[in-house]
Amino acid sequence: MTVRKRRRWVRRGAVLLAGVAALGIMAEWIAGRVVERRFHEELAEQGWTLERSSALWNPWHGLILNHVKLRRGAESPVLGAERVAADFPLLGGAGGSQWRIGPGELVLRDSDGEIRLQEVDLKFDAHPGKIEVTKAEARHESLVVSTTGTILLESGKGPSRYEPDFSALRGTLAVLKMSSDKFRMTGSFSVDARGSGPPRWNADLKGDGTVTSWHGIPLRSVSAAAGMSSEQSTITATLVLPSGKSDFKVTKADWGISPYRIDGTLKDDAGRTDNFSGSYQPEANQWNLDSLSGPADLWQLAQDIPLVAAKLPEQLRCESFPIIRVEKARWTPEKGFAVKSVATSGKGSFTIDQGDREIQIEKISGGFAYDDSTWTLNGLSADVFDGRVSVSGRYKDPVLTAGKVTIEGISLAKLKEWSGEEATGKGLLFGSYSGSVDTGDKTLSGKGSLRLEDAPVIEVPLLDQVWQLFTAMIPGVKRASKGAFYADFVANSNLVEVPNFKATGGSLTVTAKGTVDLKRRRVDGVARGKLDGLPGLVTHPLSRLLEMEVSGPYDDIRVKPLGPPKLVSNAASATVGVAVETIEEAGKISGTVIVESIKLPFRWLQKKADEGAPR
Repeated sequence: MTVRKRRRWVRRGAVLLAGVAALGIMAEWIAGRVVERRFHEELAEQGWTLERSSALWNPWHGLILNHVKLRRGAESPVLGAERVAADFPLLGGAGGSQWRIGPGELVLRDSDGEIRLQEVDLKFDAHPGKIEVTKAEARHESLVVSTTGTILLESGKGPSRYEPDFSALRGTLAVLKMSSDKFRMTGSFSVDARGSGPPRWNADLKGDGTVTSWHGIPLRSVSAAAGMSSEQSTITATLVLPSGKSDFKVTKADWGISPYRIDGTLKDDAGRTDNFSGSYQPEANQWNLDSLSGPADLWQLAQDIPLVAAKLPEQLRCESFPIIRVEKARWTPEKGFAVKSVATSGKGSFTIDQGDREIQIEKISGGFAYDDSTWTLNGLSADVFDGRVSVSGRYKDPVLTAGKVTIEGISLAKLKEWSGEEATGKGLLFGSYSGSVDTGDKTLSGKGSLRLEDAPVIEVPLLDQVWQLFTAMIPGVKRASKGAFYADFVANSNLVEVPNFKATGGSLTVTAKGTVDLKRRRVDGVARGKLDGLPGLVTHPLSRLLEMEVSGPYDDIRVKPLGPPKLVSNAASATVGVAVETIEEAGKISGTVIVESIKLPFRWLQKKADEGAPR
């Protein structure tokens, strides 16, 4: 063959190959169009419209559609996928088709909104009346679910009756919302879409792994199992907390508006267990606690929950947590926390740290409620200073209204020690108060009474000072070693009126009235001392009377006689005056019970020591 002939055959071969290639490309394009048209026709028969940004078909990979949207008529897209691949017989027949959605993002939409799933990889084989899902994996935030399953379909043609409803998926994702690198759950599912009713389905999933938090609760790990269907859902889980563990079950009776029911146990590090029941409403993002009771250390567990720990008073320490019962509590991000009733059993120990001093509170009993920043105290009582204090009323920072405070047998020595004074002698303090207390302005509005029993005379207001006056004026008067007092008081803002005060010690009785100015930190009043048992006629016992002025600031209250003592007979109206040397004053009142007692509601209720508080 000549060179010219060889060149001619080469040119013919090149042209032939180019023609074959062109025919191949044209055939591929035609085949792709035929496949896609068939695809669109089958969807149209079901009442669906498919949109895509681009399409490609080849014999090896089938039909590939990019940025796909599936909608019904003019409605919003029900499904949106980055990539859909389909490989099915070009000329039809009994063979099934293979499908793959992803990898990429998948958007599902129903009447309640859209759900975005990431890292979706869905593979399934479609046959007449049946779809076999060989792989269904997706991620939503930190949750990764990997399943396989079967879908049974209605045979025949005609518009699809399917109405998109992803409430089950949406609710399950809300319950399983957690933070971790990836928490994986695996399982299987089945769907029966035959018949005229809505599809019937069920799914079983399980998983465990390291989780950093669940709905804002820090965790060490989680194990969970879920059994769900088109009618109901049951999820059992174990949460390992930083300082304890919780085992619980979550059930939902339907996929409508009914809440998720939650029942389980909460255990602290020491193994003490509380039982609880409640619910969760995803649409309102509201948690409800119907009841919780038991001996678990909730204070310790609360320290691990940032939203709760931030509400705990910084100056309050818990040595032992009481047994409690909680009823009807709720929490939402918008409205915060509320509880109808919390009752304690009379155990537990707390310490209030006020910087330079502390108050030990033990054997707590009674109850309280909280709503809209208001605490309702229902006979909340505790042992304090070897006695007992009880508080009722409504407290909304910084005011206690409709308050009732009772004091029973508080140790005077303990009170003085807490007040920064030397703890000497004995004495028990009792009292009551009804009214309001403003811990911000440090004011009172109400009335009450105080009583001190079995105290050293030096600790009883006015008694020691009047003894000093009588001793100076009447040689040989014998002092008593113990005394007591009783006082009524009426408070109106900064001013506390004491209309009735009576102190007794041995043969000496002191009565007084006056005012305490909380703003000016000053006491002003008058007192009368009566000394009984002086030598005299047997039938006419005599007594001495002394009238005094009581005045001065808190730290320098002084007593000064208004005139000489008077000698009186209990059987005669006449009095005989006895001249004495002038006595200007008898020194400071060293007893601090009245002042400290009036301040007690402030100390009890205030969150932190305030330099402006009465001292």
